[in-house]
Amino acid sequence: MTTNDISLSNAKFHIELLSRSHQKLNQTAELEIRAIGERHPTQSLRFIPNSKESVDQAIKFAKTQNFIKKNIYITPLPIILGGKQNVACKDTEIIAATHCFLDADEKGVAEQLIEEWKEPPDFIVVTGEVPYLRIHAYWEFVEPVFDLKKWVQLQQFLIDAHLCDQVIKNPSRVMRLAGFRTYPASIKQQRGYISELVKINEQGEYYDLL
Repeated sequence: MTTNDISLSNAKFHIELLSRSHQKLNQTAELEIRAIGERHPTQSLRFIPNSKESVDQAIKFAKTQNFIKKNIYITPLPIILGGKQNVACKDTEIIAATHCFLDADEKGVAEQLIEEWKEPPDFIVVTGEVPYLRIHAYWEFVEPVFDLKKWVQLQQFLIDAHLCDQVIKNPSRVMRLAGFRTYPASIKQQRGYISELVKINEQGEYYDLL
């Protein structure tokens, strides 16, 4: 893998979109990057997304982990400051929900989601196009939702309504970070999955996917 195979600007842009409402939290929050590989131990790094130095350190960590063929994920929701490094965050460490999001990872679900949504997402992350289109869709709340039980209920409603991945409803859930390559597990490779660059598109930029 070379630097031409990834997009650090896309990774930074994704982090910027996830954290732009952190100013409404009235406290400093962190996000967590998690690197997961089929034959490697999982590693993670917590960082402060409104600190350039901290973001640069996180991007360097993700780049190094992706180079050894680990998949790169991020917590979309803000985490309390001061947690242990290299320890996956827990639901109890999430401050509030700044977004709701969906994972359309089954054949035909992404196209159906794009065609039927009444309120287009603020941005989508394209996690793959082979053997079929797969996306993560994000909607940013006007104000953070501090009642996480209600957020879980909203996630479940959206998941059921759009036939998306059922597990994407715990507050500390990780999702793909744009800008890095995917490395499918062996069983997925047998089903036609290949290594691809994870891309990000703002509202209005994704209709050519259909």
